[in-house]
Amino acid sequence: MSVRKGGVCWNCAGTLEAGEYRRGESCGNCRFDTRSCRNCELYDPNFNNHCRESAAEPVANKESSNFCEYFQPNAKPKGAGSTARTPGAGKAAFDALFKKKD
Repeated sequence: MSVRKGGVCWNCAGTLEAGEYRRGESCGNCRFDTRSCRNCELYDPNFNNHCRESAAEPVANKESSNFCEYFQPNAKPKGAGSTARTPGAGKAAFDALFKKKD
C-alpha cells in the first residue's frame, strides 16, 4: 500500500512528504522512523494496542518502522507525546539538571 498524502513527524513536528513514509525512511530533522505507529493517524494510547484499528496486528515498539497495512500519516503530532520536542531539548534539560555549581 502506498501512502498518498504527507503529514507531520510525531517527534519534531517536521513536515513529511508522501514519499517519506516507506519502511526504513527517517525524518530529515530528528532521524526517527517515519512509518511507525507514532506517526499514524490511527495511533491512540487510549485504545487496545494504542491503535484505533482493531484488526491491526500488535506492534511492540511504536517508534520503529513496521509493515502495518492500516498506516495513515498523521496531520499533526498527537498521542502520548503530543507536544513536539525540539532537537536537543532533552540534552539541554539533562545539562541543566546536572549543572556544575560554582
